[in-house]
Amino acid sequence: MKLLINSLISIFCVVNYCSIVQCSTDNESNLRDGYFNQTIESQLVKRQNSIQTCECGRENWSDRIVGGTEVYPEHRYPWLIAIRFAGRSIICGGALIDSNYVLTAAHCLVGLDPSEIDVLVGCHNVKKVDCRAYKVVKIIPHPNYNRRFHDSDIGLIKLAGPVSFSSTVRPACLPPPTSTPSDGSKLIVAGWGLMEQGGMGSDILRHATVNYVDQSICRSSYPPSYITDRNFCASSANSDACQGDSGGPIMKRNSRGRIEITGIISFGRGCGNTDSPGVYTNVAKYLDWIAINSQFSGCFSSDADLRRDSLTSGGCGLAKGKVRRKRIVGGQSPQQIDYPWNAALGYKGQLIGGGALISSDAILTTASLIRPIIESPGFDVKQLMVILGAFDITKRESDRRSFQVRKVIIHPNHQLWNRYKSDLAILTLTSPATQFTPVCLPTVDTPYPVGYNVRSLGWGRTTVNSGGSTSLKQVDLKLTGREECVRYYSSNLSNDLFCAKEYNKGPCYGDEGSPLMIQFSQRYYLAGLYSHVLPSYPCGLQGAPSLFTDVRHGLDWIYQNM
Repeated sequence: MKLLINSLISIFCVVNYCSIVQCSTDNESNLRDGYFNQTIESQLVKRQNSIQTCECGRENWSDRIVGGTEVYPEHRYPWLIAIRFAGRSIICGGALIDSNYVLTAAHCLVGLDPSEIDVLVGCHNVKKVDCRAYKVVKIIPHPNYNRRFHDSDIGLIKLAGPVSFSSTVRPACLPPPTSTPSDGSKLIVAGWGLMEQGGMGSDILRHATVNYVDQSICRSSYPPSYITDRNFCASSANSDACQGDSGGPIMKRNSRGRIEITGIISFGRGCGNTDSPGVYTNVAKYLDWIAINSQFSGCFSSDADLRRDSLTSGGCGLAKGKVRRKRIVGGQSPQQIDYPWNAALGYKGQLIGGGALISSDAILTTASLIRPIIESPGFDVKQLMVILGAFDITKRESDRRSFQVRKVIIHPNHQLWNRYKSDLAILTLTSPATQFTPVCLPTVDTPYPVGYNVRSLGWGRTTVNSGGSTSLKQVDLKLTGREECVRYYSSNLSNDLFCAKEYNKGPCYGDEGSPLMIQFSQRYYLAGLYSHVLPSYPCGLQGAPSLFTDVRHGLDWIYQNM
């Protein structure tokens, strides 16, 4: 049976800089409380093993491939790799997604020991010396892979050492989470597999163009349960992937001209059979799994997706326990100290809002929450309190700690007449909160893609007309486009604000200053802070988005004052 690429991944690239740094303790990073203590310019570290840029998905210009042609020029798809068994036979293909990990099909990995295979990188002709072989230390087939139905036919390979990027070796791009090929889309398959059914494999990398097949036609071509929303079909007369191409990518060119991995060659009947199109794993359905299992340090498709890593310490952003499903408006109750950086802020014994621990002695919150208090007559900083480790704000819990505030720092560009511009403030604690984990910070060039999941926390109202909640609540939202945000707020909305929504759900009165988080590789990053309740459509009701201060726009100031 021929095996086809099912999953295709794309990575976000930003010209000249890669904003992703792996969590480490090497001497290249001067860490303060687990964070880089340099300016933002020095934090946007040039990737040392790339072509001066985090350049994913760029073809070199100035396919199981049946009916394909030799790839020209050589190394046109510099992320393509070959999986070799026992140092001799090419058994599958794959795609390099960062310097340490290869994306391939689960069926290529099941039953193998890492010592039995190696990975050839930088090849055009697998028989020539331009290939470099890398040993494998770990193989990770998807835990839900089903041999019978080929479901979740996706896997990862961890290499023994990092790959050095060059003009002939670059990472592939991962697609946006909502990416799906459209009917008639032109897709590209490439590999070193059989050139015809029953024929010989190719020493030379070959590629072919195939067309996306409508999902209803795809389902009618195979028995029930074989085709789901986690895979898709593609075919073309006399062009297809074949044995030996399995695990390799099926690719498309995005609007910026970059190549994205849309799928992974998974299975099919024969090779080049138009009555039975090839089946490919849909990579976009597995982005979270990839991030969690690869400690992803690559890049995302420049069209829509978000950097999965950021400048961070080895310990930031790690939640404790598992979320207990239960409600902020429309929300749920997390377990106690699931989010140890989450802070409740109080003044004169009253809960006023929230914030997030960003280092051992610094809380980030909104200026619009704190400024009216510190500028009120008779303000006493000794009565401004920060509570960490709380779940039920009314109870004496064993993990709960209270901290006094030594200093309040308001962003210098914050204005009373435009209270949501530069809406950031830092509270410096009188003593370090060393027993609590801080949240990770994003980087200045981290994009926030429309439709991506984010999570808001707080002790605010659970309905518009209720009082505040005594126990911590969470609600999951999706990032919206700026156009929708402007429609509800103002055409003059500043660039340091953004929106997220879920119908009839959202943070509410009392949640101001509370963190909005995004999770990658089992870590949480602080995307924003809840800024504003829209009086005409409060708390996410009637589909209105919630407004958040964008942390990215204040990073330079944050690092200088934390």
